[in-house]
Amino acid sequence: EFGLDSLPRRYDPGTLRDVIAAREIFVTPGVAAGTGPFPRSESNVKGMDKVMADRSGGLASIALNLTTSVMSATTIDLVAGGVETPVVLSAGGAADPLYRLLLASLMPGREVYYIEDDSGQPVTETTSAGGFLVGLESLKGTPAYSLDVSDIGYRLVRSHPDEDLIEGLRVYRARFQELAG
Repeated sequence: EFGLDSLPRRYDPGTLRDVIAAREIFVTPGVAAGTGPFPRSESNVKGMDKVMADRSGGLASIALNLTTSVMSATTIDLVAGGVETPVVLSAGGAADPLYRLLLASLMPGREVYYIEDDSGQPVTETTSAGGFLVGLESLKGTPAYSLDVSDIGYRLVRSHPDEDLIEGLRVYRARFQELAG
């Protein structure tokens, strides 16, 4: 069994491409029935035997990140109503390079940013910093992703989509949505 906190923050790009291309591993949403962008989905893990056989945890990390990024992209698209508004990630999503890559690649027309501190580390506890950015955005009339926040020890970093993943993720997302019901 893998705990969420013990999943590796590294992933093998070749394994990621294989998982996306083969579509043999899916974790459909269903943890809280009746909620989220797939309210009728039942929790299902396709390929769990492969995930459990991988003692490194790399496949579990890829599967979890694929699930959360597809759900996030779907939710963002629903909330944005077709407008390609940029997104600023916070909390754990900001810290995980795989999640950032997948989300940016799932929404290649939308800019995806995360907050980094002066030492180059993603800021994951962003409640106060995020609130400050929203307040600053409101006062200045400038979107948070366009603000220069270096004088307070932060910078917004853009996550760029991987062109080699975009089409595979489009197909993966469609299959995920089909399985999620």
